[in-house]
Order: sequence, then structure tokens, then C-alpha cells
Amino acid sequence: MHMRVIFFLLLSSSFFAQPHEIDSLKAVIQKQKADSNLVNQYHVLASKYFFVERDSAMHYILKSKLLAEKLNYKRGLSNAFFQLGYADYQNGNFFKTIEHWNASLALKNQMNDKSGVAKVLGSLGAVYISQSNFPKALELCNKALFIYDSIQDQAGSVYQLGNIAIIHQYNKDYNKAIETYKRVVDICLKLNDERGLALQYGNLGSAYHAMKEFTTAIEYVEQALSLFDKMSDMEHQALMLTTLGACYENLGELDKAMDYHFKSIAIAEKNNYQMALGLAYFNMGNIELKQKKYKDAQNHLAKCLSFAKSGGNLEQQSNVHKSLSFLDSLQGNFKGAFLNHRLYKILEDSIYNENKRKDLTRIELNYEFQKKEMANKAEQDLKDAVYVAEHKKQKMILALVSGILFILGLFAIFIFRSLKTTRKQKMAIEVKNKETELQKKIIEEKNKDITDSIIYAKRIQKAMMPNDVLIQKNLIKLKKNG
Repeated sequence: MHMRVIFFLLLSSSFFAQPHEIDSLKAVIQKQKADSNLVNQYHVLASKYFFVERDSAMHYILKSKLLAEKLNYKRGLSNAFFQLGYADYQNGNFFKTIEHWNASLALKNQMNDKSGVAKVLGSLGAVYISQSNFPKALELCNKALFIYDSIQDQAGSVYQLGNIAIIHQYNKDYNKAIETYKRVVDICLKLNDERGLALQYGNLGSAYHAMKEFTTAIEYVEQALSLFDKMSDMEHQALMLTTLGACYENLGELDKAMDYHFKSIAIAEKNNYQMALGLAYFNMGNIELKQKKYKDAQNHLAKCLSFAKSGGNLEQQSNVHKSLSFLDSLQGNFKGAFLNHRLYKILEDSIYNENKRKDLTRIELNYEFQKKEMANKAEQDLKDAVYVAEHKKQKMILALVSGILFILGLFAIFIFRSLKTTRKQKMAIEVKNKETELQKKIIEEKNKDITDSIIYAKRIQKAMMPNDVLIQKNLIKLKKNG
């Protein structure tokens, strides 16, 4: 089986760097004091080195780990464990990968870092795919997908969909895998995610290769190779080159196929990319079987088997034993052929047995049920939110109306009391005016009585007194007599 699946580890595109970026980061680190910021700078620098200089990447990963432990900086330590696990993954040491990523996961759970938890869960799912433990892989990928959906991280969700499509491909459901890959390609184009796009093109090439549509497979793999070359991702370039070799082998162009495998090995050996080396050795061994170069085939298949065993890659072990069985039969070593064929069947059954298929179906159904439950819950939460908002709105309206009525009531009471007070004051004034009017009448009557009395007295006085003429006459007489 000459098939390569690219796994969706959630690594940022910032892992691909130009030399001037690395130089700038190193200059910043020289001036940075030993605190959490320096841990973060080590982490970024290690990321930049990952696909250009693995030894330097490991150097800065270990520095970040040591400083994070000294500072008890959980986030920095979690990132260091994740990077160590990724380095182990690239070296094909899946057991150490799981150990380091579980340590990273524990810290991210302590910090309640949902995005970080989803990232590690999805990456662990990729490792279990590599180990052909598909039920476990699907369970982890679904958990990661749930978290990404809940925090509305579309980019994270895309990577998990890619991982789930890989599981469908391993389960030989190629149409479903291709449908999902193409769906993810569309999303990657919208997100302008070149790395995700390159990985999907590689996966589509792998799926079409498995379906024996080799020309279509080559088209997708070449697109992936072009993007990985643009990003200076040497490791995935090595993987794409050997995948192209496998395609041309199946088209009968063995010399061209071997040329691609040699190119892949040249890159992989220089950078110690063990996964790419294992795959290239396997593909070369199969070509050498066709060319009847049995000694070379034995040597390359043995190297591939060694890598597969050290990393726990059951699917690759199964494929190697199948090829070794064929090689032994060609050389007349029927005992060896029987033994290798038996090992091939045992491993294949452990990967693709009916119970595992049932487990996959159960997990998928459970995921769909949980997804539906989550959708129903989201719908109910929306209804509840609308009801609460409406109820709150009604309460606010009721409170507003009550407030207005209360104010109007107070105003009415104020007006009523004012009118009542005004009426009392008016009545009091009217009473006072009446009293004044009465007093005035009494005074006028008394004045009239007095005036009348005076007039009457004057009349009496006047009647009793002589008149002026008589008085004048008497005065004249008196003067004459005097």
C-alpha cells in the first residue's frame, strides 16, 4: 500500500520563518530579562526554527521548559511540553509524543485554556491515527471539534474536520473522506490558510491514490508540494516527493518514481525526518521488488519496519510485513513468507477488525447525537434568552408605567391638596371680606348716627341761639351806650 496521509497537527503558520525573523528574535532575547516574556520568546524562536533547523529548535524548547519550571509559569511549561511532543512526533516516537502532550493537556486544563485544550486533544487524535487506533482518534477529534465549535474558532474546527476525514479514509470510506477534504479546502481558501490548504491538497492526493486515480492524485500532490516549497516546509516537501514517487510507480514509471524517492530521502536524511524516511524506504523497497533487486528491497523494507516499530505505527508495520511476505515467497523462503503474512494479517485485523468499525460507527453516531443535543440546547438557550429579554422588557415597561402612574398620582394629590388649600384660603378670604363688609356697614351706620346726632344738636343749638342780625344790632347798641 503506497499511501501517505498528512495529519492535521494544529501548528501555526508562524512556524515558518525567514532568516531575518530569526535574527530579530535572537536580538530581542539578548536584551530580555529572565521572566515569563523570555519563556514566550524562546517558544516563538523554537517555532521559527522547527522546519529549518531542528537542533536549534530543541535547544530553545529546552531553555523555555527550564525557565518556565523555575518561574512556575504554567502556560510556558505547557507550550514547552507541546513543542517537545511535536518534535517526538516528527521523529516517529509516538509514545513520547503522547506522554508530552498529556502533560501539556493537564496544564491547559488547570488554566481552563479551552482553545489550548482543543489544540492538544486534536493533536493527540492525530497521533492515535498514526497508531491506527481510530476509535480513540475519533473520540479525541470530536472532543476538540466540540470545543472549537463552542468558542466559534472556525480555523480550529477546520483542522479537526480534516482529521476526521483522514479516519474515514483509513476506514476505506474514500468518497466521504474526499467530500470532507474538499469542504475543508473551501474553508481554507476563505480563511487564506495556506498551510491548511497545502495539507488538504496532500490528503486529497492520498485519497485519490488509494482510489487508484493516480493522475488526479498527482495534480493535488503537486499543488501541495508547491505550497510547502513556498513556506520552506522541508519536512512536508519530503513527504510530498515520496508520495509523488508512489503515484508514478503505479503508473509504471519506475525510474521517475525512484528519482522522487531519492529526492525525498536526501531532504529527510539531512534533517532527520524519520516519518518521511520510513515512507520513502517502504516505497523504494516495493519498486525494487518489481525490479527484482531483492537485496536492496530487503534492506529498505527492514529500515522502514524499524521506524514503524519505534513509533508504534501499526499500519506501516502491516504494510511492510505484507511486502516482506511477497519478497520471501519470490526468494523461495516460504517459511518466512508464511510468518510475515501471518504478522501482516494479525496487524491488519487489529487495525480494521469489525469491532473497531463498530466502535467508529458508535462514536460517529454519538457525536451526531451530541451535536444535535448541542444544537437543541443552543436553540433552547436562544429561546430562553429571548424569553428572559422579553420578560425583562415587560418588567421594564411595567416599572416605567408604574413609575409614571405613581408620579401622576403624586401630582394629582399635590393638585388636589393645592386646590383644597386654595379653596380654604378663598373661603377664609370671603368670610373675612364679609366680616369686613359687615364692620364697614356697622361703622357707616354709626357714622351716620353720629352725623345725624351732630346735625340734630346743631339744629337745637341754632334754634336756641339768636340769629346774627340780632346779635349785630345788640352789639351796635352797646357801643352807642358805651
